[in-house]
Amino acid sequence: ESRGIEKDRALASSRISLIVDRTGGLPVVAPLRWAVAAAYSLGILQEELPDAYPMAAGVSIAMAPLGDLPRMACELLATGRFLALGQAAHDLLCRDFTFRTCVERAAGRIR
Repeated sequence: ESRGIEKDRALASSRISLIVDRTGGLPVVAPLRWAVAAAYSLGILQEELPDAYPMAAGVSIAMAPLGDLPRMACELLATGRFLALGQAAHDLLCRDFTFRTCVERAAGRIR
């Protein structure tokens, strides 16, 4: 239980979630990482993806090639852009585009 509390404290005191998780060189992402970051309203900085749907580059997520991530992280912090990104990601994934609404939409298409 104490590890969960430690993780919660670390996330609650963070400003950016840096996500680099290529799997076998494939341009994919673990959506749970976005969901956790959005739940804490963290600005998400992701290694560049060809399609980040439902996220919008520059609006709800920042993306950059692997080598540019340190510079981009510094820029997001210095300008405060991480705040708007975090709020947009939270609104999108925790209010507008939740797991439940996606399942219900998909189920409606099947009927």
